[in-house]
Amino acid sequence: MWFVSRVKKMKRVVVLDGGGVRGLFPMKLFIHVEEDTKKSILGKCDLVVGSSVGALVGAALVTGLLDRPETRMLIEHLAPKVFEKINPKQPLLAPKFYGAPKLQVLKEIFGARTMAECLVPLVVVSADFDGRMKLWKSWIDKSMLLATVLDASSAAPTYFRPVRIGDKLFIDGGVQHNTPLIPAEICVKELFPNADVHFLSIGCRTPSIETSSTDEKEEDLESYGLLKWINKGILDVLMGVNDDSAVQLIRSRYGENRVLRLTANVPPCFDNTSPEFLNILKQEASRVFAEHRDVLETFFQ
Repeated sequence: MWFVSRVKKMKRVVVLDGGGVRGLFPMKLFIHVEEDTKKSILGKCDLVVGSSVGALVGAALVTGLLDRPETRMLIEHLAPKVFEKINPKQPLLAPKFYGAPKLQVLKEIFGARTMAECLVPLVVVSADFDGRMKLWKSWIDKSMLLATVLDASSAAPTYFRPVRIGDKLFIDGGVQHNTPLIPAEICVKELFPNADVHFLSIGCRTPSIETSSTDEKEEDLESYGLLKWINKGILDVLMGVNDDSAVQLIRSRYGENRVLRLTANVPPCFDNTSPEFLNILKQEASRVFAEHRDVLETFFQ
């Protein structure tokens, strides 16, 4: 049973998954909450943590831009722009998509805004080429442009080129923490060491490799080399493993009634920009809101 305590030191933490086009789901879910309550959720959370497109939606939330219809339209039409032009080079030699359209859309949304302009603490999760987690924190990395750190956080391997910031290269935060509950806990201990913390984690449930491979014959399993894993969507498989582990770990530490996990039931697809798939994401946002309306309104009260 979901429980929100009413003690004075309670803190609400919103945690947003990565997932390419699936970032439409949390945005639509937030819109449902605001339309139903007739209130902005901006002032109803104390920390927002996101990986990849989850960081983008989170940044729009904490800057107040998500309340603007024009921002919602830009995010809704982001995927077709970002995943429109496929790199003609061989997939083993170059990323699938060009990175410039992604950065251009981020600049359209956030302009020259820096992390210092976040109205609520924001954490953008990324990783460097040495495999180390990088957390861009709005209360520390104040001069960093939001568009730049969001570009780094969404540089998914095989899909986009890495992003250089200073003398380092950064890639998608979802590679290490697609459901960034562990980075969220790190920052909770830094910002709110003695608070009663409640987490709202939002993402998309995808089939595991076991359930999505029931048609595989035993002899076909010998063909699982690099190309087979790429075709199978190895990034989605690895991110899904991270998602489940993070949720279980944080629930073991804080209790199940303080970690609410809401997910859309959609197939694993990072770059499907078809109208049919985007409509599925919207429908899932409506379904999840209807099923969890009370707990969402309680969390954001």
